Amino acid sequence: GDRQQMLGQLEELERMNRADSVMRNDSQAEQLVEYFDRHGTPNERMRAHYILGRTYADMEEYPRALETYLIAADCADTTDVYCDYYTLSRVHIHCATIYDTQVLPRCQLAELRRAEECAWKARDTLTAIESFSQTANAYSLLKMPDSVVYIREKASQMFAAVNQMQRSAKKVGPAITSAIRIGDLKRARLFIDYYENFSGLFDSAKNIQHGREMFYYAKGEYYMAIKQIDSAENMFRRLQMCNSTLNEQIASSKGLQEVYEELKIPDSIAKYANLAYQLNDSAYSLAEMENLQRLKATSRSEERRVGKECRS
Repeated sequence: GDRQQMLGQLEELERMNRADSVMRNDSQAEQLVEYFDRHGTPNERMRAHYILGRTYADMEEYPRALETYLIAADCADTTDVYCDYYTLSRVHIHCATIYDTQVLPRCQLAELRRAEECAWKARDTLTAIESFSQTANAYSLLKMPDSVVYIREKASQMFAAVNQMQRSAKKVGPAITSAIRIGDLKRARLFIDYYENFSGLFDSAKNIQHGREMFYYAKGEYYMAIKQIDSAENMFRRLQMCNSTLNEQIASSKGLQEVYEELKIPDSIAKYANLAYQLNDSAYSLAEMENLQRLKATSRSEERRVGKECRS
């Protein structure tokens, strides 16, 4: 009876997780871990630790979430023909997500490769391709644009092969600037056209969906590379008018600075260089504040852990 009750609770939390519900009842998840660590199969132990990790993540206790995900991965018995590779792939994906926020690209790469391998074994084709695609983000942080272009183009082809055309087109959008950096302007143009025509993110006037306006910067950089300065300025102005995030403001200022450097207009060069400097300074201050918040979250997590140990 206890076992069926505990399995029922675990399955209910798993349903909440699949529905993307916010989970904050760490006491319940910890009780499930305690039970299945003593009485569960390797798959059940992994599932319980994974759900506990997801709960910690929803509570923004990311160090504890990462530690719990790693324990979950260790619970899996990959020598067993019945190993739950579907869940194990998710464990590695969430580890990679945390490493991404911590700017640890090599750790992120390792976890995404494990996630892809597990997804293929689970016959979860879309997750396998997506995990492969996400490695491009790590290579971008490692400043390896050749790898970014290769991976995103390959992932685009893989999605197209399983008739996922919008996902296929969405994969090449973030690779446009990388293609420009390596001097492959022909491929950059192909990426722009494919992204605009098949991603489903643009209206009839070629306006991109809100929240993705950084595309205008990429297209402006392409026009700068082929010396169509007026078209480049138009793209950077469109981005400037969005004016919604610090990154977009920095990018539009940087782009306009490049335009006026090409046109050799000193006053405008100074204006946008100074604006970009001020915005970068604001971005640095914001990053410092976010780092401080993460440190405080880690401290709170440790205080809670010690408090529970003292009470027990």
